[in-house]
Amino acid sequence: MDEITQRNRYAVRGRLEVKSHFNARKSGRQKLNSYRGNKARGLNFVVCRQPMMRSGLLRCWHRLFLIGKSEDGTVVAHPMEIIDRYFDDHPKMSKQHRKETCQVFGLLIDHTVAILPSLTAAQLNGEALPLENVLFRSFAVALAYGTVSFRDDGVPVEEKGLYWRPRSARRAFRLLSVLDTFFDHLGAMGVTPEWLVAYKGTTSSSEAFRVSAHLAIRRSKSLLAHLQGYMDSEDRKPPHPYTGVVLSPDRSTSKTYSFPAKWVPAFLLEGFTNERGETDETAQLIAFFLFYGGVRTSEPFHLFCSDVQFVAQTPVVYLHHPEEGLLQYGADLITRKDYLQHFQRTSRTMSDGRDEAGWKSVRNDDEGDPIYWLPVDGLMGILGKLLKWYLHDIRPALMMRRPARLGDHPFLFVSSGRTGTVNGGDVGDLYTPSAFRSAWKAAVRRIARRYPESGLKYGKRFGTSPHGARHFYGRFLRTIGISGEVIRVCMHHKHPDSHLRYVELSPDEVNAILTKAAADDNEPSTPILNPLATARHDFMANFHGDTYNIRSSSGGSSRSRRGWRSHAHKFSNKSDA
Repeated sequence: MDEITQRNRYAVRGRLEVKSHFNARKSGRQKLNSYRGNKARGLNFVVCRQPMMRSGLLRCWHRLFLIGKSEDGTVVAHPMEIIDRYFDDHPKMSKQHRKETCQVFGLLIDHTVAILPSLTAAQLNGEALPLENVLFRSFAVALAYGTVSFRDDGVPVEEKGLYWRPRSARRAFRLLSVLDTFFDHLGAMGVTPEWLVAYKGTTSSSEAFRVSAHLAIRRSKSLLAHLQGYMDSEDRKPPHPYTGVVLSPDRSTSKTYSFPAKWVPAFLLEGFTNERGETDETAQLIAFFLFYGGVRTSEPFHLFCSDVQFVAQTPVVYLHHPEEGLLQYGADLITRKDYLQHFQRTSRTMSDGRDEAGWKSVRNDDEGDPIYWLPVDGLMGILGKLLKWYLHDIRPALMMRRPARLGDHPFLFVSSGRTGTVNGGDVGDLYTPSAFRSAWKAAVRRIARRYPESGLKYGKRFGTSPHGARHFYGRFLRTIGISGEVIRVCMHHKHPDSHLRYVELSPDEVNAILTKAAADDNEPSTPILNPLATARHDFMANFHGDTYNIRSSSGGSSRSRRGWRSHAHKFSNKSDA
């Protein structure tokens, strides 16, 4: 073997080792981030997800552990089983709600441990003000504003030793609401001080738990009496009793974050194809559903293959409740929960880990609610052929590569294996929300590189998160004169006013109206240009122009453009047979 060949072999081996090392580090970082996302801790508590048997079923729920020392000085962790039982009584509770319940109660315990030694005898006896008012008001203030204040000379002051940072009004409001819901449950279940006294804890944090829970239940009962007249009205009760400390965030003032309409076609047709010409067809098709069907980000992950039908070559897709939705099984109608039992699976709302996907209420989701596509010329043909291509070619090819020992499943969107290897998955596994978010972020960055003039940046406040596609959908319907009631149906909302936030004007659009009005001041009869319609016209021009003639003036990948030009030609001329 000559010296050049030997050097080349060593070079290749070195590159492979570096690549392997990089992939291992990337996998380790993702696992670490997953661990960080599923746990929280404080001075006297830790929250983590732990597999356990609850009511005869294996669950992987968040649990709250109190940290302390036993009599011999050993550090011990006491699981708070009262919270476990709370979750048992609410099995439909979301993962986020369970995590927040554990976290906020742990924070309350930390705060109680910190504040009790500093209370005077009069405060402890409730001579001036009930002890529960002192404790919980102080906790609400600390949660919202932090525990560090500053003197006029800039010197920090911290009396509690917690060093909490201030939280946003929305976050503090949410945590207090979650805590109050838990305490209301304890009161409704008849938890008594005798039970609290019988709790077999030996740490200071468990003593804080007894005090906190006892006072919370006492406060809850007195609060119910105080608010009885308000609760008897048609208005709902306050989500927590300290709305004077932490004001309710006004949802009506939230900004509008819609994906920039001009760049939607390029994002869909080029964003999910990398520089090597490889396309993530699954993520691309889900993105089509989000933009042209207006579905919520979590809804496509619950679709079965049987939910996709073709009527006169037009795709008809139905949304069903992940558990109670009905489907035909032989001569019978059964629920999806029962149907999944044939595959030894549960619904994705009941799954834990990477397969989990949320679900919000949808109109008629037991029998199925159809997805309503945007009325864009040429869209149905492209979308229909993409769906057929995925159903007849892409998905079967992926499932053929799937190891037989892993079995089949009815879910429409599956992993290609390229994203699954990092997260420990296999080809043909359920396509995960985390994989889709990663593909979406990469697509935004890819378009930003190929078209620098787009100025695209990933983030909710830029409208480029997946939810920005739903805003794009609602605003598009508004510009073509669709009534609010029809928009509500198209977006699968139950509340009659839920669609309003999706058709609001952005500050730039309001300024455009004001500028136009000022320019036409001498012509009062001149109609003001609707900025929403302008965004729709930008989208339509780019959809019909760039779908079949991807621009090459910005230095983008000519390889991906040629690939998409051939795909567009195929989708336009391929026979529907």
